[in-house]
Order: sequence, then C-alpha cells, then structure tokens
Amino acid sequence: MEFRILGPLEVEEAGQLLPLGGTKQRALLALLLLHADEVVSRDRLIDELWGGSPPDSGRTALQVHVSQLRKLLDPDATRGDEELLVTRAPGYALRVGRESIDLGRFEALVAAGKAELAEGNAEEAHEHLASALALWRSHALADLEAVPFAQAESRRLEELRLAALEERLDADLALGRSAELIPELERLVAQEPLRERLRGQLMLALYRCGRQADALEVYRSGRRLLDEELGLQPDDELQRLERAILNHDPSLDSPVVHGVKRPSVAQRRRASSHTEAPVPPDSVAVIDPQRSRVVGHVLVGRRPVAVAIGHGSVWVANADDGTVSRIHQDRHEVIRTIGIGGTGDRPRCLHRCGLGSQRERRHSLAHRSQRRRRRRDDRPEGLERTRLEPDLRGRRR
Repeated sequence: MEFRILGPLEVEEAGQLLPLGGTKQRALLALLLLHADEVVSRDRLIDELWGGSPPDSGRTALQVHVSQLRKLLDPDATRGDEELLVTRAPGYALRVGRESIDLGRFEALVAAGKAELAEGNAEEAHEHLASALALWRSHALADLEAVPFAQAESRRLEELRLAALEERLDADLALGRSAELIPELERLVAQEPLRERLRGQLMLALYRCGRQADALEVYRSGRRLLDEELGLQPDDELQRLERAILNHDPSLDSPVVHGVKRPSVAQRRRASSHTEAPVPPDSVAVIDPQRSRVVGHVLVGRRPVAVAIGHGSVWVANADDGTVSRIHQDRHEVIRTIGIGGTGDRPRCLHRCGLGSQRERRHSLAHRSQRRRRRRDDRPEGLERTRLEPDLRGRRR
C-alpha cells in the first residue's frame, strides 16, 4: 500500500486508488501519516480536526471516523498484530514504514543528494534531488486547504521542497549548466523574490554566461526590494557574491566540464598582453602609470561622476543609485558600498561625499537651506520654539 501527501491525499493498493471518504476522514488519515508510527492522542486529533472548537460529540465522531478508516485500510478485521491503524493509549497510531509514504521517500532522497553534493559528486546529487522533486504532484495536501492544520503543514513542506530545489540547482551549477538554468532561475526569482539563495544562484549563472551587468542588476533589484519591503539589507553571503562579481573573483569561474578544453593561465596571459583591457560602463579604469595603459577596471555603482583619493582608498560617487564606492588602492576591488541618497541628483550626491566643484557644493547647500525654510514656514501659527538654557547649577528654566 502506497500513501501520497505531496499533492492531493491518495492511497494506492494494487494499482487502484482507494476511496478516502469525506474531509474529516481524509484529514484524520493525513494527520496520522504526518506522524507515522507515532501515537497521536485523541485530544490532539479532535483539536486538529475541528480547529480548536470541537462539538460535544467530538469523541464519538472521532471513533466513527477511525472505525471507517480502519475498515478502508484493514478490510480483514482478523489481522490482529498486522493491523495498520491500531489503538494505543492515549490515542491511535498508523503503523506504516516511511518508505510507504512519498514524504518519507522524498526526505531520504534529499538527504542522499545533499550528502553526495557535500562529497563533490554533483552528478549523483542531481539524480537523487531530481528524483525527490519528481514525487511532488502539486501543493502538499492540496485537497485539504480548508483545514487549518493542513495549511500549516503545507507551508512547512513547501519550504522543504524549495530547499531541495535550491540544492538541485547548486548541483546543476557545479555541473556547468548555467546557461540552461537561467530561464528557470528567472522564473523562480520572480515567484520568490525575497528568497536570497535563489537570487544568488541566478547572479552566479548570469555571471558565468558573461552577463556581469545583468548579474549585478539582479543584486541591485533584490537590495531595493528588501529595503522597501522589510527595511533590510541583503545577507552577508549575497553581499560577498556581489563583491566577488565586481572583482571578477576566479572562484566564481564555471567548473571545468568534460569535453570542453579551457585555455591555460599562460595562454590567457599571453593573449591579454597584446590588447588593452576594455573598460565597461559603470566602472573606473586601472591604469599602469609606467606604461600609460589601461590594465583593468573596477565596477562601481551606476553612472560614476567623480573620484577622490584619501584614507588609503579611492572614493567614487555614483549619481544614479546614490552611492559611494570605496576601492582598495592596492587590491583594486570595491571593499564597501555606502548609500548616501540623492539618487540622480549630481550636486547633492557630490556634496554628501565631499566631491565635486565648489559651485556644485554651493548649489547643494542652497537647496538644503531652502528646504529648511519651507519646513519652518509650514509650522502652525502661534507655535513658538522654546529654548532651554542651563543655569549655573545645571538646571533648566
């Protein structure tokens, strides 16, 4: 007998689906399957089935549902010790192995896949995780959405499914399948925009396909969303990934795929020595003063408009996203991005980070003074500011 809860509740025996009865009986079976081989008390069953407001006849109704379910699962009443649904104080237990339930098989396959991935066996990990995800037919307990406990369990199991999906995506990235993953990842990020691990996987796939600007835009859009929705910044892992992409960290390179020959380091160096390094948009050039040539670049924010040097760093003001990028002078990498506001406003952006011409600074100061006067003029009539001055004994009068 096979039990399925990763979708509408189903029980199959000898290739035939069994009729499971009404909502209460199906909910009872689901509860017992979620706690297979465990005793679930009568009081808990009653509370879960009737949502904390059981009828006076709750115990009698529960006994009726148990009896009907037992006849369905154990039509031969003389089985004795082989019964599936047994009475055990203070309630009932469904004696079925985890391998008989699709959730049990799912959890076993996920555990095996994660273990293979930790050992570096990406192909085997993919097989286990893909098989686990294939067990899902729809949302867990999809036919019991009106039952409170089923709603909570469905959300919990959906979280397990998404976590397994992220593991499978990691395995596919390790196998060098970045290009074919991008459409799937874009769809998943649109569905789960606050899930940072999926966003990071999309950033990595885009970067490995030569789409660095797109990868950074995925990060920026996620940062804006987190700030607007939750008032939070991306987690440390996502911020480290952004810095690694900005600095072309070699650790992000796609793994070597069998059958594809990559040029050696010496070959790449010889090839790059004959050409000047290109400088993409939204970046600052790294110049070799001895050869007077561009030898690299550092990606910063959107539309850099001014550069200054101080405190052992290079500071770049970015007008369009209202940030300042701090670049390490020796490592040639962004070590911090500071939000200063004033998006799209060059004078205010430059003034806040101490850059720009005197004329632009005066413009920013004048704008701020005008705003202060306007707020002062908007105060209700008769409202006066009280000035508190300390006397010689430290008191206020």
